[in-house]
Amino acid sequence: MAFIQARSIPVNDSLLYLQSQRVHRSYAIFSGAIKPDEVIKPRRCDQTFWGHISHLNRERIDNRVLQYLNLKGLGLVCKLGQQRVDHALITALVERWRPETHTFHFRFWEATITLQDVQIMRGLPIDGEVVSGTWYKFTDEQWVGLVSQHLGITPQNIGERGIEKGKIRISTLIEELDMDLVDNIVGHQQRARVYMLAMMGGLLFSDSSSHDVPLSYIYHLLDFSPAAQRLSWGSAVLAHVYRNLCHTAQDPNAKGINGAMLLVQHWAYARISTLAPQLVSDIHIKLVHPEGVGIRKPYGARWHGKRTHSNSPAHVLVTCRAALTALTEEHFEWLPYEAFYLDRLPPQCTADIGLWAYRGPIIFWATIEMHLPNRVCKQYKWIQYVPDNDELYNAADHERIHSTSLHSKAGVNLLTNEPQATYIQ
Repeated sequence: MAFIQARSIPVNDSLLYLQSQRVHRSYAIFSGAIKPDEVIKPRRCDQTFWGHISHLNRERIDNRVLQYLNLKGLGLVCKLGQQRVDHALITALVERWRPETHTFHFRFWEATITLQDVQIMRGLPIDGEVVSGTWYKFTDEQWVGLVSQHLGITPQNIGERGIEKGKIRISTLIEELDMDLVDNIVGHQQRARVYMLAMMGGLLFSDSSSHDVPLSYIYHLLDFSPAAQRLSWGSAVLAHVYRNLCHTAQDPNAKGINGAMLLVQHWAYARISTLAPQLVSDIHIKLVHPEGVGIRKPYGARWHGKRTHSNSPAHVLVTCRAALTALTEEHFEWLPYEAFYLDRLPPQCTADIGLWAYRGPIIFWATIEMHLPNRVCKQYKWIQYVPDNDELYNAADHERIHSTSLHSKAGVNLLTNEPQATYIQ
């Protein structure tokens, strides 16, 4: 009788070296080190934010405030609507994520989330300065003064534990949003900063705390003048997603995952129809605006709305794993956006089309990850060639880059690597 010996590590480990080191989550599953039905829970803190939005007149932010969100490139994020994150689907995707290449490995080829996906799905700019700078080391008392000045939240409304260790509770921000708007330019700008911080902590850059947001983000929200630097929020979100997919894929004991995992879910929905909920209607993002100017929301908003058992797959981890294992190229949508008439999306969703295939590092504070469209040429309607590995980290560099701690760089300008003690003005 012949026996087939299955291997969970590559014969040649020059590329997938983490698998040969037995630190990837897929190896732990293969070896029985973790329970086969154990899911990873994406961390998020956006329920109260969407609860606030739902109580606004026509669920719209005041235009006097929204203009400043649009000026900073974050205006479309608040139009996504609250959506459920599928823990099983995210877990199954994490198991297929390769930190060495920043791609999901399927039986037919590699695929990944790109800058194109981020801009179309979220309407975030990808052209501009990197989101980095100084991670400030201020006392809580100093932060209270800055919050009062730039967010308009009084010390009385902050409370005893509203600000701790350079972070402000998202619940404190939502309480401020529920208060009456101060009707002058300063009040409008302060309210816009509160909205943006709430979106960053709850939607774009969620972290392990799941309930607060770093106040150092204020650094990028002060200047609303036309001459203010344009920031690449889209590349920052993608760098943060990449880093957290990498960390979680390398940690078999991980129970949760940070970052914009709803973006990862939307990427899968757009490309793997068998995993996506049925679209009952696209009425909420009508192809034709009443004034005839196109869709008012980003692509990711199309999955917003109530779901029932009849129009939403009942996902469990074993089902998602089986679906991804059985997935063939014929059932993977390499070009999901072509049929959706990109020219009818808000202009922010296609504004930086020339950078969608940018090849190189993307940055979010101390996080540096590689964006490698050459590995997924079919996602750009190109002919796929065997990709070179010039930009890939070797094992030593991978460990060094991924072990960099932002807190170890506190008080240092990450762009110049020089101490920065200047008080935010």
